[in-house]
Amino acid sequence: MRALDERSHETSFLKLWSLLEYLTRTINQSYDVTIKRAASLWTDRAFHKEVLQHLRDHRNSAVHSDQANEEITKLLYQLKRYVEGLLQFHVFQGHKFANLEEITSFLDLPTDKTVLIQRKRLIQKRLKFIRA
Repeated sequence: MRALDERSHETSFLKLWSLLEYLTRTINQSYDVTIKRAASLWTDRAFHKEVLQHLRDHRNSAVHSDQANEEITKLLYQLKRYVEGLLQFHVFQGHKFANLEEITSFLDLPTDKTVLIQRKRLIQKRLKFIRA
């Protein structure tokens, strides 16, 4: 996709948002899922969710009311950061997964280490129960 080849930064922004949806496998899904999956790659997820929410709000206003934004270049480069992060994840980590569905499941996992450890214990108990 050539999202950044456009003369209009608004058009580039919308194309880049579409690429974000594609990389998070959330086309035709809730924007909340797009934001959650994209933010899951970053350490300070709460901050990144807020930034992505702001970018989503701009995307919606650009699509639904044809509003231009004076700070579109800044917003475009903020969005580019998330798309690049997801691209790097797919390129450098994607081979560790069996398929795209596994990547999606990974991105949907909780990011709290304590929650993951508890879930791991429950899964291990379930596996032992099934074997019995």
